Formats: sequence, C-alpha cells, structure tokens
Amino acid sequence: MAIQIFLLATAKQMTTGAVATLEVTADRSEIAADGSDLSYLTIRALDKDGHLVPRTRLPVAITATGPLDILGICNGDPTDHTPMKPAEPAKASIQVFNGLAQIVIRSRRHQAGSGSVRVTSTQTKPSKVNITTL
Repeated sequence: MAIQIFLLATAKQMTTGAVATLEVTADRSEIAADGSDLSYLTIRALDKDGHLVPRTRLPVAITATGPLDILGICNGDPTDHTPMKPAEPAKASIQVFNGLAQIVIRSRRHQAGSGSVRVTSTQTKPSKVNITTL
C-alpha cells in the first residue's frame, strides 16, 4: 500500500516597509436613515506594497460629513484609555494599533443623503470612504 502525501497549507512570512498609506473600508456603503443603522469601518496601515504593517502605532484624525455620526472608535489596545465614544459626533482621534483601528458610524434619523468619513495622519495622505443613507 502506497502512502500519499498532500500539501494542506503553506505560510509566508515577510518584512513590511514603513507605513505609506491608510486604507479605510466600510462593511456597508448604504445604510438606512433611521438613526440606528450602523456601518463598521476598518482602518488599515499599509506599506507601499499594500501589506499590513503590524507593528504600527500611528495617530489618526477622523472626520464625518453629511448625515453621519461617529458612534464609536476602537483600536484593540488594552493599554489605550482613549474614550470609545468621541466627545463630538463628527470628529474623533485614535491611534492605529498593530496596523488596525475601527470606527462605528451611525446614520442620522430622517436625513437621507451622501456622507463621507475621512481619516488623516501626519505621515500619510488622507483616505476616505463614502456612505449613503437611504
């Protein structure tokens, strides 16, 4: 009886470069204008080749425009005591931790339209994502 060997998985480890850009993505680009619908945004710090830079602590500023409010922010760092609910509904700041941070966006009640969330850092160009409330 012959033994067959199959490759089940491979792993590749690489060294990333410095942070070159911030990528902001939304789980949903359209949400209901009911004042309770949410969209979850992910901020990723990427090098020039598009790889996540895992050992990054980078301060970012977040601005929401249009019929959108910033409901919460988080970076997963247990030592970061930044409040998860920003003081202002349209502005927040947080430090990207291990290359990642998250923003929770909420629609405004009975305010349909287009809005955007812009993320800026002193080390990269601004990045933004558009969200429509229906």
